[in-house]
Amino acid sequence: MAGHTLLHTAQQVEALVLADRHAQRADNLDQCGQITLSVPPAIAHYLLLDDLAAFVKRYPNIRLVMQCSYHIADIDNCEADIVIRVANAPSEHLVGHRAGVVSVNYYAQKHYLSHTASKQYTWLVSSADAAHSEWIKQSPYPHAPAGLVIDDLMVRHEAAHKGLGLIRGACYIADTMEQLMPIGDAEPQEFAQFWVLTHPTLIEVPRIKLLMSELYTLLKHRQHQLMGCTDEFIG
Repeated sequence: MAGHTLLHTAQQVEALVLADRHAQRADNLDQCGQITLSVPPAIAHYLLLDDLAAFVKRYPNIRLVMQCSYHIADIDNCEADIVIRVANAPSEHLVGHRAGVVSVNYYAQKHYLSHTASKQYTWLVSSADAAHSEWIKQSPYPHAPAGLVIDDLMVRHEAAHKGLGLIRGACYIADTMEQLMPIGDAEPQEFAQFWVLTHPTLIEVPRIKLLMSELYTLLKHRQHQLMGCTDEFIG
């Protein structure tokens, strides 16, 4: 019984500490101070890096900290102020915008396709794909086996660009690589959605609103360049 009481007390203390942290962040109601942005590395590299550098130059009083990781930062635990998530169902209590979609298609290097016998084709996959490769069965080469396993998204695309195998690639990455071409007559398919999200206590902080608006506009513009998108607000 004493252990349960101590645990309950500890949880209450933790909740109060986190609430105080959120309150302190929200108290700074101007366009200065630090913003911690959590963003997947590939999205940062291919879609946002130059524009975020320009943002920092335009607003020198804002210190932008980019956490480039596939780890899902915990906003509730104050690990980030804004997160860009690739998900079909983001956390319901967070607020923000859907900014577009991640589309995928089947790709291969031109030389690989023309100089490799189709019976020797192999797929470049992640560990998860190697275990659950249903999409391979729906691909233009359903009988090609999984070959090299590469968990890093960008390295996997680079491997395809070097002619090391077939890939189901993210269009926003693969379409920038001149040696990659779509395979067969397959059309891009929606894989997941882009979301720009923050904590409800931060949504009215001017610097947070400013960067969220910038990110939403940038990602929406990138989507229109590829295949268009719709916008939606949650929260």
